[in-house]
Parts: sequence; structure tokens; C-alpha cells
Amino acid sequence: MRASVIFAASLLLAGCGGSQPPGFTPLAIRENSNLPPPAAKNLYVANAAGSITVYAPGTEKPLRTISDNAYEPLDMTFDSKGYLYVVNGLNSAYPATVPVYAPGGIHPVRIITNGDQRAGLVAISPKNGNAYVANEDTVTVYQAGTTKLIQTIGGIADPESLAIDRSGQIYVGEGGVSGSGPFTMSIFAPGASKPVRTITSHLNRPVAIAFDAKNYLYVANAGTYGSFLNTVAVFQPNSTKLDRTITDGVHQPMSLAFDSDGNLYVGNLKSNTVTVYSGNPSKLVRTVSQGISDPESLAFGSHNFLNVANYTAKSRGSVTEYPPGSGKLNRTITYGLYGPFCLAFGP
Repeated sequence: MRASVIFAASLLLAGCGGSQPPGFTPLAIRENSNLPPPAAKNLYVANAAGSITVYAPGTEKPLRTISDNAYEPLDMTFDSKGYLYVVNGLNSAYPATVPVYAPGGIHPVRIITNGDQRAGLVAISPKNGNAYVANEDTVTVYQAGTTKLIQTIGGIADPESLAIDRSGQIYVGEGGVSGSGPFTMSIFAPGASKPVRTITSHLNRPVAIAFDAKNYLYVANAGTYGSFLNTVAVFQPNSTKLDRTITDGVHQPMSLAFDSDGNLYVGNLKSNTVTVYSGNPSKLVRTVSQGISDPESLAFGSHNFLNVANYTAKSRGSVTEYPPGSGKLNRTITYGLYGPFCLAFGP
């Protein structure tokens, strides 16, 4: 599962994205990355083995490792002050929690406790800084900079994705009963407990959400059966109306990201590729395959370089980096990684 705020050609808060690693029981599947920062920032990698490794720009060995209370990091994102929010999924040994780390810190400054709610996704509102946490059947909202619960949105059916647009509207992609449907996208106004609109068609396991510069909604459908398989559905702004469907080169899409030029990147788990599309109607312009295996998450670092988290179940995995406008492998990170499946850039 994955949470994030992804926009083309604008810098906003963002999180991660990808599929659940083998042997894990996260609530849903994520995806979404952050946009290119205006200056060099550190790369954060959430590892399935239970840690977050941090890399300085241009380096291949960890600057630091966060392991305190990062026992099952399913998702992560930053707030406007550079605080890192990490979602730990519920397992038999630990409760579901959201530890929060100060910039540069390795120990949490506070911990949001969700009890047995199986937290899986987190997003920060660009409007007020409130933290939204997607659980098994709710979205809980916490006051900015605190652990205070201020709202619970009920009636959620197995959230697969979570995102917040520029206006502060909350988007929840739902997988239905155990991810088998019916599939919906519920959109909530800030502070509301009932959706202002619901998308019920052209969805099949909506695991990733992104917005372009005009606020068109992009949804990755990673379903394995039924209709609308292997597609990225694009909906008109503030509407339930389908604008177009992207299928060329799409094979079980798990992650979405936009670069600063507005090009769409899709991480395809089944074909081990990242496909790149330009403009509208989303023409396929490039396929990146070198060094890619089980691409779980996409993120853009300084100078618009693409970073890909390759889970690679048979090894420790890698993060591969590609220059702007190129599919040529520029750098590979393996040191300190143990099943990378979530990326973000921060202080």
C-alpha cells in the first residue's frame, strides 16, 4: 500500500509506493513518490527487514540507519518541517504505530499509536499539516505536530492507496473485501466524514494515485483478474468522469510518479520495467529496464534523477538511478539494503 501526494511540476509533500513484500501482511499496497527537490536531499529507503537507510546525495553507503521503532515500515512521508512519518504495520510481535522522527534523527520524537487497526498508509495535508493514516477499515486524522486524534473516517473497505491533492481533498483507493472488490475511489473534503464523490468504474485494485499539473487524477490498476487490468486510469479534475486509459507498456503497475517536466513514470512489477509517458494523451516515449527487478517505488532526487526501489525477493534488493531523459543506469545502491520497497527524499 502506499501513501503520497504526487504532483507534476510542483513541490509538495510526498510519500511512497509499491506492492507488499513476500511474507508480509500489510493492509494494502502503496505507491507514489515525491517530486524532485529544488536542491540535493538525502535518499530514504524503507527496508522490509525492518529499517530505514539514509543516503547522502551521490553516495552508495548509508549516512545513517533508522531502526528504533521502524520494525515493519510500510510507508513513509515528510511534513513541511522535514519530520519523517513512518507507518509500521501490525504483526504478532508489535502493535501498529506511526513513529515520527526529527530531521536528521534516528529515534522517534513521538509515536502515534493505532492499537490493532493495522495501519498501512500515511499522508500529510499540504493545507494544515494534519497526518492521515489509513487503517483496515478507517482513516484516522491526527493534529499537525501532535499525536492527538481529531477525526476518524469510517466505512473504508481495505484501503489500497491514499493521497491528498492541492486543495486538501483526501483520496482513498479501496480494495473491498480482502482486496477482491468492489473497487472504489472515495474522495473526502477536509474535515468531512462522508465522501463528496465516489469513483466506482474503471478500477481494479487501485494501488497508486498521482495528480498532474492540471489536477487530473491518475490511478494505477494492479488487479490480477477481471476488467481494467494492467491500466492507468486517468480521471478529469474534481470529477468521476474517465478521461483516458493508458495501457501501452503497462504490466501490473505498482507505482506512479511525475518528473518536473510533467512526464509520467509507471513502475511495472510484472514486466520489470519503468515506462515513461509524455503529455496528453500520454504517449509512451521510453521504457527503462536496465537494472530493474520488482520495482516497488519511484522517486525523483536532485537534478531530476529517477530512483527505483527494486525489491528483488531472491536477493537484498537495490536502488537504481537514471539520468533525466535516459534509460541508462547511472548508479546502483545495494549496501545496507534489505528488501527496499519505499523511497522518499528529505533532510
